[in-house]
Amino acid sequence: MTELLLELANVVIPYIGAFSIRFYPMWKTRDVKVRTILILYCSYTLFVCAGFLAVKNFWTVDLRVMQLYKLYTGLPLVFIPFWIFRKRVWQNAFLAAVSFMYGPISVGFGIYASVNWFADTAYPLLGANLVSLAAIGLTLPPLLFILRRLHENNNVDQTVTWRFIWILPMSFFSLYMLTGNYLVPGAFKGNTFFIIRALLYGALLLTCYLLETAMRQVSENVTLKENTRMTERQLDLQREQYDRFMEHVGTIKSIRHDMRHHLAVMKGYVNFGEVEKLGAYMDELVSSIPAPDERILCENFAVNAVAVHYLGIAESDGTDVKTRLDIPAETGRVPAMDMCIIMGNLLENAVEACRRMKSGDGNVKKFIRVRSRVDGDALSVVVTNSFDGVSLESGNVFLSRKTDGEKPREGVGLSSVNGVCKKHEGLAQYEISGNVWKSSALVHMEA
Repeated sequence: MTELLLELANVVIPYIGAFSIRFYPMWKTRDVKVRTILILYCSYTLFVCAGFLAVKNFWTVDLRVMQLYKLYTGLPLVFIPFWIFRKRVWQNAFLAAVSFMYGPISVGFGIYASVNWFADTAYPLLGANLVSLAAIGLTLPPLLFILRRLHENNNVDQTVTWRFIWILPMSFFSLYMLTGNYLVPGAFKGNTFFIIRALLYGALLLTCYLLETAMRQVSENVTLKENTRMTERQLDLQREQYDRFMEHVGTIKSIRHDMRHHLAVMKGYVNFGEVEKLGAYMDELVSSIPAPDERILCENFAVNAVAVHYLGIAESDGTDVKTRLDIPAETGRVPAMDMCIIMGNLLENAVEACRRMKSGDGNVKKFIRVRSRVDGDALSVVVTNSFDGVSLESGNVFLSRKTDGEKPREGVGLSSVNGVCKKHEGLAQYEISGNVWKSSALVHMEA
């Protein structure tokens, strides 16, 4: 009975690494309920254990049979997540390749220990299982940490990259399989096996780390370019405001120059009792003074300038615009430029979406609604707009329709919004309901 339990444990132990690698990095993007996943995997684990008991009735279970059984029964565990995370095919392929590589490493350490250290004990599998668990406890956490960070870098279009990087861990697995016959005990004897496994694990960990670093740098570079673009746009807006200000100054100078003449005329009307003529003259004078055209949508000057600019464009296009902005002049640790990136990109996308609409697109009138509020240290911005109902998606990423003849890729604007929200411990969400697009961004103003 003890031997049977140790054999069942030896069969199930590889599932720890495979399950963790396949689920932990992308857990938040699953397309299946947690309860369904638990029922599926628990049922499959019971099926594997029952199948092993059936195998023992027909064959003598030795190392070869044990290895083959773990291989064949472990394959579904690796490929089931392609259904659970079905919107991320290439990320799935990469994690599947990593799990293929990691499984033999962690289990191999256990078999190495049973052959070299515990061969003469009453229960060699006990030592093998304990060493395998120890190896998993030491090697799995750093790998999962790097894989999680790697899959969190979705701020830029990396579809092409994900299509190929799965080849790296799969090549390590091929190297592993080509370096010996692991269906016989003799392959696990000697220090060479242990050294090669340790080196392969180190190479796998280093490869994942370098990939994570490279993708993070690409994401930061894209965000930096967007910051530069928004800075230049902010400067253009400030130039426009300065030009309007100078026009107002010139007008005021002209009015001041003529004020003495106007006062003399009004005094003459008063002296002769020409009240009606005085009133008419004053009405004409007031109408000649231009009213300021600057709207104050919020207290934050920079964000206000961005919002006024894009909403002015929308209104000139005939779009119905309504706003209620509560953005303070001081936004704590969130620089005004970062708020401009959020507001500018969301409004720019909304304006472009409304411009693409044609008459009859879902019978929805072109509109843009902008709302923001402060709740404690959380500052949220919500932009809701109409659009033509056409959206391009890859996984959970929305693709830009500004392709210029090229293949659609993730929009730089949305990726920059995602980056700013992540930088300030917030989040960005995008929802579609018919012909209505809703973008939500939240940042925390306090550290």
